[in-house]
Amino acid sequence: MQTMQTDPSPTSSVPALAPLDPIGDMPSPSTSVDLLPISRATRRFFENIVALVILIVGFNALFVIVQVQDFTMSPLLPPGHTVVTSCASYWLVSPQRGEIATVNDTSNNTLMLRRVIGLPGDRVVLTSGQVLVNGEVLNEPYATADFNANNTEFFLKPDEYFVLADNRNLATRMVGVVPAKQIVARAWFILWPFEYLGKISAPKT
Repeated sequence: MQTMQTDPSPTSSVPALAPLDPIGDMPSPSTSVDLLPISRATRRFFENIVALVILIVGFNALFVIVQVQDFTMSPLLPPGHTVVTSCASYWLVSPQRGEIATVNDTSNNTLMLRRVIGLPGDRVVLTSGQVLVNGEVLNEPYATADFNANNTEFFLKPDEYFVLADNRNLATRMVGVVPAKQIVARAWFILWPFEYLGKISAPKT
């Protein structure tokens, strides 16, 4: 019997491939490619624009600017006055009697400034130029008290407020029972004219 012997050495003539050099064939990890180079001045400009947008959005969330258009809140706020009102004031604290509030008039989608007179649960009576709240005459040094109302009575629900204009001569525009959700801000600061620049404080009633 003949036996076949195998040659341990390979008989293929295909040359072995040389190993790849990972360092030579691939970009170095430390190499950065700046496709859109931006100068420091340009980057600072865009950062300032973003900061300004954030500032404006934040201001609008915290404050509402109202320009007085008529005589309803005179003599304190005649036409032409610009008032900064604070939304944040009513986030934690409910409107208080005597404050000037920004009221959202949903009938014509406008903002108006009105004096807070009655609080939820109050009984408000208008009679002979006077305002009675829960049977007591309200002290109103801010108002012109010669309006004409005879025994008009209001009972406020738990979510309602009663507001009046300071100028009681404008009877058709002074009275209002408004839901709490329509009182959006408290009058905080007179911004214009500059000679009246300053904080608006609620008088003691």
